[in-house]
Amino acid sequence: MGIDSRHQEAIERAALSILHNMKKVSGDHWRLNYHISTEAFWMNDHNGFSTFKNEYHLFYQHHPYSAEWGPMFWGHVKSKDLVFWEHLPIALAPSEEYDLDGCFSGRFLYALYTGNVWTGNDQDTDLRQTQCLAV
Repeated sequence: MGIDSRHQEAIERAALSILHNMKKVSGDHWRLNYHISTEAFWMNDHNGFSTFKNEYHLFYQHHPYSAEWGPMFWGHVKSKDLVFWEHLPIALAPSEEYDLDGCFSGRFLYALYTGNVWTGNDQDTDLRQTQCLAV
């Protein structure tokens, strides 16, 4: 099983846990209305606040299996007005031997991509590719 498939399976299991448990908190009169909170269970340490395409994005540590501290996932919400927030799929899940106990807070967003430079007229042989990192 590859890295991407383990990560995706971890995200899918967490999403199912949230889906099956969000009904428990949806009618809670103590639930905050104008503050970011998870759909179910534990959260901590908001981070990665950014804007993209005129929307605000926020990531946070999240344990999607109980209301207590556990291996950290990264939850993700977005908003157009900083009042109403839309829950997005989990962004990061501990799924590798180097992060099995959690994906702790981060600070920057990175984009990895392949840079291409045509060095001649032959598209089969005159292409130089470079792995790039954008911060």
